[in-house]
Parts: sequence; structure tokens; C-alpha cells
Amino acid sequence: MKWLLTVLLVLAIVGIALAILVGVQVDVSSQIVESYTEREPYSVEVTTPLKYRVVSSRSYRTGLFDVVDNQEIVIRNDDTASGAFQVQCRFTDQRGGVRHDTKSVALVPGETKTIICIVDTYRADRISYAYDVIAPMKAASVIRYREVPRTRVVKHDCSMSLIKKAFYGSC
Repeated sequence: MKWLLTVLLVLAIVGIALAILVGVQVDVSSQIVESYTEREPYSVEVTTPLKYRVVSSRSYRTGLFDVVDNQEIVIRNDDTASGAFQVQCRFTDQRGGVRHDTKSVALVPGETKTIICIVDTYRADRISYAYDVIAPMKAASVIRYREVPRTRVVKHDCSMSLIKKAFYGSC
């Protein structure tokens, strides 16, 4: 009977100790280093051609004995900057011969002008017409984004019992 009383007394003491340990709260603090990426803006200088529109174009012949072939191109500056536009005209005859005429015209924003390219040809020649408009360039600043790796320390505070702390270590 004495040993039973001793066992009960030991169990009671252990039970009280466990109750105290479970009831006692401990503040636990931990730090975690976290990696993440962040979008970072940066500026890039680029050159782009001015915006323009060919309003109309036509080709025609003038002259009776001295034949002149004409290309008429109407250009409008649709950009916010001024510049000198260049038009390169090509006149190709039926034998493959090519004649060129190049004209330049300065246009302010919203302005429209007519450019006429002219070459002397033979009356019997059939001519095909082509042209290229070369717009002036302007500098512009463009915002772009890049992914930049970053790290941060996250502090985590919590409260737990001594028993949990013994088994789990942290929150």
C-alpha cells in the first residue's frame, strides 16, 4: 500500500508540474530571410522615326516631244516634332533602266506638303513608278521594367507553452 501511495504522490507531482509547464507561456521570436523579386523601372533612350502619312500619290506624264515623267507624293507630318522628310523616287523603264530623283521637304507637326519628282524619259517607254519616304529620327525616352532579386528579414513573434517550445522549437 505504501508503494501505491508513493506512485500516486509521484503522479500527482508530475501532473502538477505538467500543468504548470503547459500553463506557462513563453515569448518566442524568430527571424526568416525571405527572397523575392521586385519590378524596377529604368529609362532607355531610343531613336524612332517621326510618324507621317502619305495622303496621296500619283504618277503622270507631261510634254509632247520632250516627255517628262512625274511622281507626286503628298505627305503629312503626324508627329509632335518637326523634321526634314526625304522622298526617293525610282522610275524604271521596260528595259530595266532605272532613273532616280530625290527631294527633301521640312514639315512641322500637322503640316502637309506635296513633293514632285521629275525625270526626262522617251515617249515610247513604259515606266513603272516607286518611291520611299525616309522620315527623320527623334530621340525618345522609354520606361522599361526589369526583375531585381531582393531579400528581407521577416521577424516572427509568438507566444507558446514550454511544452510546445520543447517539442517544436519555434512558432
